[in-house]
Amino acid sequence: MGNYGEKFKDKIEYYNASEIFDLVENIENGKVSGTDFERDILNGFSHIHHGSYASIGYNIVRNVKEYWFKKKRIRNEKINDFKQIVEQFGTSNISAIAITMHNKAIFNKDLRGEWLIYKNMNGLKYYLCLATHGESDEFIYNEKIKPCLVEFPGLETNNKC
Repeated sequence: MGNYGEKFKDKIEYYNASEIFDLVENIENGKVSGTDFERDILNGFSHIHHGSYASIGYNIVRNVKEYWFKKKRIRNEKINDFKQIVEQFGTSNISAIAITMHNKAIFNKDLRGEWLIYKNMNGLKYYLCLATHGESDEFIYNEKIKPCLVEFPGLETNNKC
């Protein structure tokens, strides 16, 4: 499946539909689980990151950079790993070094991507929206979750804006 855009206000957010469907399937099969929001307005909803394994685009670059580097230098705790990679492949095999660094970063448990937001209720999961990190909690609730509550009023929590 291709990438599909969703317009919110003056911008379009693009997502890979097959990746989202795979994530939902993994949630439903108990292979992964999200985290509950603890902040006031989103309290009662759960989220899980998506997009962190994308082979191209901002999220993979961000994850590799944050895993290996801090202030444009290799993290102190990663120096030995980096030295082993260079020793294994030699300084002239940049592609192998980059692929190995990429693989170590994407198998890291702290990957970041965008959010799939859902609600657990009575043993069922209701998948409500996709959101980006740049959107405020109020925007996510008012512009994305609240319209879903018209269709699923039983999901309403004590959140009011």
